[in-house]
Amino acid sequence: MQQERIKVLIADDNKDFVTLLSSCLSMYPDMEIAGTARDGVEVLRQIKTVRPDVLLLDIVMPEMDGMEVLAKLKESKGKSPAVFVLSAIGSEQIIRRAIELGAAYYFIKPFNTEVMIDKIRSVLTGSGDGDC
Repeated sequence: MQQERIKVLIADDNKDFVTLLSSCLSMYPDMEIAGTARDGVEVLRQIKTVRPDVLLLDIVMPEMDGMEVLAKLKESKGKSPAVFVLSAIGSEQIIRRAIELGAAYYFIKPFNTEVMIDKIRSVLTGSGDGDC
């Protein structure tokens, strides 16, 4: 039985991090990189066009930060992707606010990619075990 691939949008202004994460996720046959964005405005634009299942979102970005993106997604009427925050900021207040705004999970950089893959799968499909 062929399983549909999970479409992932990566939003981070660090080009090297995006490249590394994209190549890692591409190793999984059930993951598909639907796009990348370097700022919050581009994230919202791409969500409308590529309709990802998952958004991997950094908090600190130019134009519009990750918290603003989460707030806009929360108030939007359409179907939003499952949002996983990937950030170097580990403040309990910021983590709590991100979860309140709808983030499914908050990872503090550096994080274990296998755990992230497991969380993505469990949130979307109810299964998972990664090994990147």
